[in-house]
Amino acid sequence: MEWTYVELDIEQIIWHMSELIDNTATAHAVTNHIGSETRIDILKTLVHTKVGDSPEYKELCKFLDVDVKSLRTLRNEIIHGLYHRSKEYPEKAAIWQVRAKGKLTFKQIKRSVSELNAVAQRMADLRDRLDKLQVWKQALPKRFVSPNR
Repeated sequence: MEWTYVELDIEQIIWHMSELIDNTATAHAVTNHIGSETRIDILKTLVHTKVGDSPEYKELCKFLDVDVKSLRTLRNEIIHGLYHRSKEYPEKAAIWQVRAKGKLTFKQIKRSVSELNAVAQRMADLRDRLDKLQVWKQALPKRFVSPNR
């Protein structure tokens, strides 16, 4: 699914910013055990150490905290949910979302194939939007910045 590419992009940026890109074995050893939420926090921190609280940094944080994290939650629901067909919803697959944070709540979520495809497209669009955010490129070590980036 497209989400894998979003995670790989974030990981690659972390590798470049921490100058691990030249030693991929070490880079994998460091980031392989880190979940995507922690990677997002690492990326924000690395960028902040270079550019501070600039408007561009705040835009990156909003993008990561709102757009990326909300799609991450949606992706997890889709990937880990147990969807089933129902006579009640012939054109959609449904899952029961169960939450147990202080109290049990149950919510039925229904999605059509076109809705699932739209989610995949939103994830693909995230990659383009991340690439267009210049602030993380400004924070890269100078040896990684090229005229084409």
